[in-house]
Order: sequence, then structure tokens, then C-alpha cells
Amino acid sequence: MEKADWIFIGLMLFGAVLVTVSLLRKQLHSRLEQEGRTAEGTVISIEYVSTRSAHYHPVVRYWTPEQEWITATAIFGTQFPRFREGDTVKVRYDPAEPTSFTVEGADSGATAWVSLFFGIGIMFYAFLLYFHLL
Repeated sequence: MEKADWIFIGLMLFGAVLVTVSLLRKQLHSRLEQEGRTAEGTVISIEYVSTRSAHYHPVVRYWTPEQEWITATAIFGTQFPRFREGDTVKVRYDPAEPTSFTVEGADSGATAWVSLFFGIGIMFYAFLLYFHLL
């Protein structure tokens, strides 16, 4: 294989991973919007997660209608600390798995859309570059 082949494969894989992760994130967000229940909770701490990019995930404690206290870390984080300890927030959680929740207003879904289109753009660019259409 030539170098151009490896570059093409690498860009296509990177773009495909971005598209897949974005679609999974959108699907989870949509499912929680449609099937999730809401509860009021309190931010008890903020978890700073630094992998490829830094994110702040609120740790929230809330009471479900089934009379169960849940303390868990939000699925999606934000790039900037949007919440403080003691803040009252509205959570949307999965009734089948109450520790799986999002904080309403924390994730507009824009990140997933940007990642999706960026991934498609990378794959389109790789295609144009590989077939000398650019």
C-alpha cells in the first residue's frame, strides 16, 4: 500500500468514528427526551474528566418518584464548568436505569451536530483528495 492509501484509510476511519459517536450521542439524547422522566436534583460535586478534551461532569443527587435516592455523574459534560456545588438542577433520567441521566439545559445537542458534520466533512475531503478531485 502506498502512503496515499494509508492517509485515505486513516481519514475515513477517523471520520467514521466521529459520525458514529455523534449518532449514538444524538440517539441517547433523543431517547431520554422521549422516554425519560424528570426530577429535581442538587449538584454535589463536579468531576473533571480529561481524556482527549477536558469536560466537567456534574455529580447530582436526586429523588425519584419511586422513592429512591440516586447519586450519579451526568453522562455528558461541558467544556466549561456550567454548574456549582449546591446548584438545583432538573435532570432527565432513564427509568430503567436511573443513574443514566442528563442535566436539562447542559447539552443543547449542538456538539453532536458539529461532530457529525465534521466527520462527514473529513470523509468527503479524504474522498476528494484520494481520487484527485481537489
